Amino acid sequence: MNELLSALSYLSNTLQKRNLNLANVIPLITTTKLHLNDIANQCVNTNSNLYIKIQNEILDKFGSEMHLTADEDTKTTLKQMKEYCESLIREIDNRINDKSINIMKFASHFESFLSFIGIQDTELKTICGYFPMLNAEAILADMKSFNFFIKSMLDSGIYKVHESPLIKIMEADIGYNELQQLCEILLVIPVTTASVESRAPYSTCTRLHVFT
Repeated sequence: MNELLSALSYLSNTLQKRNLNLANVIPLITTTKLHLNDIANQCVNTNSNLYIKIQNEILDKFGSEMHLTADEDTKTTLKQMKEYCESLIREIDNRINDKSINIMKFASHFESFLSFIGIQDTELKTICGYFPMLNAEAILADMKSFNFFIKSMLDSGIYKVHESPLIKIMEADIGYNELQQLCEILLVIPVTTASVESRAPYSTCTRLHVFT
């Protein structure tokens, strides 16, 4: 149980960090699901370290007091733990679906000028397909214009490749209106939740403070 709670706690705490690197979110989620699945599989394997450990703990602490055999109580405990692990995996899948993952992947491009320049047209069109109010062709035009501008700034050393283009886009007084609308959506759209146990929304909104 400690191992299970530790995995959930690490995922929850990481997702709530204001300086979170979005590019690391998806591998973290995948790893957490694999970890939970491994725990669930150990629950039905009588030769697993987890099964034997819980059996011994139950026998040592409660067997004599409750007049239960270690084997019977272990099976009940591990069955419940397995069901709980599987419910957590389903919950993660429900809250972080393919659409959420695509949004996170795309939003991670705005973490640096280097990654922003690498945005593919197909990626942008996929994201725009989720939001009918966005004009993909107009945003592409804005991005090409902005890319031309930032490349000259990078070449001159005024901008650094590791810096985020987000504030530069939002602060622009002329042009880039369509691109700004996209950025506004990415900043506030709740793509998942901060914790498997919590209903608090997780979005890129709080990250705005990191870049300012």
